[in-house]
Amino acid sequence: MPSRFLSILLFLFCLPVFGTPPPQDTKQAPPIRFKWWTNEKMIRQLSLTQQQVDKIESIWTERRKSLDELEADVGRQEKELKANLDQEQVNEKAVEFYIDRLYHTRAELEKGKLRLRFRIRDVLNKDQQKQIHEMVMQFRRDREKERAEKEKAKGGGGRPPEKPPERP
Repeated sequence: MPSRFLSILLFLFCLPVFGTPPPQDTKQAPPIRFKWWTNEKMIRQLSLTQQQVDKIESIWTERRKSLDELEADVGRQEKELKANLDQEQVNEKAVEFYIDRLYHTRAELEKGKLRLRFRIRDVLNKDQQKQIHEMVMQFRRDREKERAEKEKAKGGGGRPPEKPPERP
């Protein structure tokens, strides 16, 4: 079972490679820049070769600039949309245009992140891919458990039930 340190590393790895959740408000979520393949503990755990580390770094460097540009575009487009929505007289056609453009850019960003993930995955052998997958799944289970415990401690019941209770 991975240590807490390893879980944190995996969390930081998962966000840039597996995609970030959409921001909760109009501000763009800050990009995560953790390079898990340069961490000695991860290198040992996954038995990464120097050639693999170098190749992953090359892929990251090559893809990162375009992802940064797309993230910046999303941020600008969100501000433009908000500015249009905040006007006293909202132009419906203009808002539709800004929404279409924003969601197209977000889709391009997510596709870019997915391409990055696949390119990195292709550098790893099957055992390494399986190890990373297991680490990510364990991290997600641990994170969900922590969230449920925090919610319970606040007096909440955690997530709402999947379906409403049946009526008598």
